[in-house]
Amino acid sequence: MLKEARATLATKTAALNLAILAATQIHDLHVLLDDEAWRGRVTRVSASRSLLVTEHMLIAFPIQSLTEVTAMVAFSRFPASLATAAEIYANLETVVRAAPDADRAALFDAGNAQMARLDQATSRQLTVFAKALGLDLAPLTDLVRAAP
Repeated sequence: MLKEARATLATKTAALNLAILAATQIHDLHVLLDDEAWRGRVTRVSASRSLLVTEHMLIAFPIQSLTEVTAMVAFSRFPASLATAAEIYANLETVVRAAPDADRAALFDAGNAQMARLDQATSRQLTVFAKALGLDLAPLTDLVRAAP
């Protein structure tokens, strides 16, 4: 019984760690995009390298090991969110490079708004996922908000 409980806890912890990693990468990309918008230029960032590795880990995770349907459904949203974040950034990069200087600010604003919505949605989804696992992220969320 103790061995099964440890295995269940390890599975939940691993899944939550992957979800936190994905949410953090999406947030970091949002911060980067916000900085890019402020500077008015876009840096060639290969979002695909770091995000793709995490996406593969999320996809490879044995989701059925979570056992609860609610947790499985919540976890399944993270690979798509990560792919969407990479796509928003890549599309913005392409559009900004092709646009006249006068139009770039509006493009940055639109891309940043998209990324902000995705960042907020992923944060909410992380809370839903943790709750489905029977874990409380509130203490961790307060630590993140207090960070400089």
